[in-house]
Amino acid sequence: MTPAKPIQLVLTVALGDLVLTSMRTIIFLALAVVLFGVDISSVNALAALGMILMTIASFLGFGLISAGFLLAFKRGDPIRLTLNGVTKLLGGVYFPMQMLPEWCQNVSAWIPFTHALE
Repeated sequence: MTPAKPIQLVLTVALGDLVLTSMRTIIFLALAVVLFGVDISSVNALAALGMILMTIASFLGFGLISAGFLLAFKRGDPIRLTLNGVTKLLGGVYFPMQMLPEWCQNVSAWIPFTHALE
C-alpha cells in the first residue's frame, strides 16, 4: 500500500533493525556502567568497533532475507525468530557453551555471535 519500491522496503527494514539494535546495545552498555559499575576504561574501543562491524556484516545477509520474507509473504517472519533463538541458545547467551554437548559446541564455534559475545 506504499509507493515505495520493494528494494527500498527491504533495505529500510534491515537498516531499521540495525539502528534499533545498535541503540539498544549502547543503552545496555551505559546502564551496565552506571548501575553496576562495569569498568570499561581498559577496553580497546577500536578492536571492539571492528568486532561489532564484523558481527553486523556476518548477520546482514540474514536480515535482508528476513526483510524479503516479510515483504513477500506479508506475514510474521519465522526466519528471524528461528535464527534469533538458535543464535542465543548456541552463542552462549543463556548459559556457557561448555555446558552444551560436544556436537553443539562444534556448531556454536561456527556462529559469529559466539565470538562477538566473548
